[in-house]
Amino acid sequence: IHGSLEGPRPGRSYVFGVDLAKFHDYTVLVGVDYGTRRVVAFDRFSGLDWVIQKQRMSKVLREYNNARAWLDVTSSGSDAILEDLQREGLAVEGFHMSAPAKRNLVDGLAVALEQERIRFPHIEQMVLELKTYQYTPTKAGNLKAGAPEGNYYDDCVIALALALHGLDQGGTPLAKAPVEYFGMGYRQHA
Repeated sequence: IHGSLEGPRPGRSYVFGVDLAKFHDYTVLVGVDYGTRRVVAFDRFSGLDWVIQKQRMSKVLREYNNARAWLDVTSSGSDAILEDLQREGLAVEGFHMSAPAKRNLVDGLAVALEQERIRFPHIEQMVLELKTYQYTPTKAGNLKAGAPEGNYYDDCVIALALALHGLDQGGTPLAKAPVEYFGMGYRQHA
């Protein structure tokens, strides 16, 4: 845990991870400075109509120098949000959160935190979610990743992990290109 949130700075590249939700969970946006690998932006909200969420995301991504973003497209309606943001010219890519993909994403985040390859300010909800995140065995003998039962969430963890994924993919925005589905996520290519 290091530093504090900060507004966008000219000439800097930013990468965002976005975990979408409408009612039961929270939508979380986590923005990381590509050069310093520090979380500089954080937004968390719930119960907003998809139209308002898209407007809010679009505004933040544009403010942060047209930041590139990775969006969890697992939930119902998230594909439409992804497509709408892409139509606006934003460099947003979808990530389909299958169980193995989620585990790989979170395992990568755990390693990055241990090696201090990503830093974030003290954001109470993020710290709580990171501390309570767990793997639990299923009846089939697999491991299920997520927040414990009860009044806990993993939205901040997933948004941070998606931002890290974006850093590892290269933080500079892509030129407009067609989008196709490739198994684990949506990818933009030339």
